[in-house]
Amino acid sequence: MLTSPRFKPDEEQKRKIRTFHRLSSVVRELDYEAFPDTLYADLNLTLTDKDLAMCMLRHLDKDIEKAAEKIIKTDESRADKVRSIAKCVKGKTLVELIEASKKAVDEINVPTYIREELKRLKPTTDLVIYTHIPMETARIYIRRRIDPLYNYDGETKIIIFYATVLQHRNEVLTGEILFMPDENFRRKLKSRRKEYFQSKISGRSV
Repeated sequence: MLTSPRFKPDEEQKRKIRTFHRLSSVVRELDYEAFPDTLYADLNLTLTDKDLAMCMLRHLDKDIEKAAEKIIKTDESRADKVRSIAKCVKGKTLVELIEASKKAVDEINVPTYIREELKRLKPTTDLVIYTHIPMETARIYIRRRIDPLYNYDGETKIIIFYATVLQHRNEVLTGEILFMPDENFRRKLKSRRKEYFQSKISGRSV
């Protein structure tokens, strides 16, 4: 782990370390790092109280939802499951995806166990979200549910998020994926952020 000899967690950062370490044992993916002061979180089933992905697929097409449920039960890797599910939505339009996403978001909220913690992140802690859920769905949920908590007080701060980008032609989904923030991407992201902040402290250029 990259650290700085000048860096020492303050009391609030120590509290966050304890709090998020405890929460990380009961949710899908949650990781707080005091240097740089950042909370990393997978969106679905960490920052949602129901399965946002499956709820969106149900509103998109119940047959697709059933097919996705079968894929989820296979022994494929998480990334391969997402690729297989993406093929199931081939032929659906972006408009249909967005409408299904809005309906799903109406049914889902941020779990009570983390609502107050999200409100306590600012002003120092960055929030970085990544998800295998499509970009369109993630954007709507973050705007409606996460942003009002994170930015409930004080100056607005950008929420950084990375979601799966589905390929489309003429706004019709092809079943292929252009980008996915998989586990390898997430490891590299954390490493790059540490290197960047370390360089700022040491005065090196990046």
